[in-house]
Amino acid sequence: MVKSMTPKLYKLCWPHECEPPHGAVRGSQVDMLAEQFARFGWDPTKPKLVGYVYNDGDSTRIQLLSGSHRWEAARQAHIQMPVVLHNYEDVLAAFGNLEKWSATMRSGDLICASSL
Repeated sequence: MVKSMTPKLYKLCWPHECEPPHGAVRGSQVDMLAEQFARFGWDPTKPKLVGYVYNDGDSTRIQLLSGSHRWEAARQAHIQMPVVLHNYEDVLAAFGNLEKWSATMRSGDLICASSL
């Protein structure tokens, strides 16, 4: 069994700081989530988004690996999202290995990072 990277950092991010993995395809799911986020904020009992930090030349960005619908709903609701951050090299090493990828995508033990 592959252990997850310990501890994992997460950061509260605004949607405009992140790139989603793909477009949200289920509009009804986005609408439901956006309404819940606007009323109650992010549900801390639900999974955090997962991503890695990269520099696009002009600024530091976060590429999300999960959560397109939650990203779009947070954007519409104007709320911050918790994103578990990984090193790009760790993401590359996990790609193609189901056990490593599962460990990467799990939240596990988390520490809140105040800034990147």
